[in-house]
Amino acid sequence: MNVTKFGQFIRKLRINKGVNLKEMAESLGVTSSHLSALELGKKNIPSSMLDSVTQYFGLSNEEAASLKDTIEESQAMIKIDLKKSSAKDRELASCFARTYQNLDPAKRQKLMAILEE
Repeated sequence: MNVTKFGQFIRKLRINKGVNLKEMAESLGVTSSHLSALELGKKNIPSSMLDSVTQYFGLSNEEAASLKDTIEESQAMIKIDLKKSSAKDRELASCFARTYQNLDPAKRQKLMAILEE
């Protein structure tokens, strides 16, 4: 079983609060199988999950920020809105999507350095 950072985070919260998966899922308005799939990275985590989990557990600002980080680290897919982008920008995004998996670590590091400027 490959639990994501998000899954680890909310499991720890559940254990500390004495809440099981089914109870949490019902309170969040999802099925327990859906919540389990989110934990395991089988489904993409909806943006509403940050607020839902934060409210459900009454998280502090620091805990909510940590949760946000785990959600971002656990996402299986990232969407980019290209509706207002130029043809060249759409071409760039498509090229990156096609070649991302084949980039060697050195090229990824170079890209990261450029993007962090």
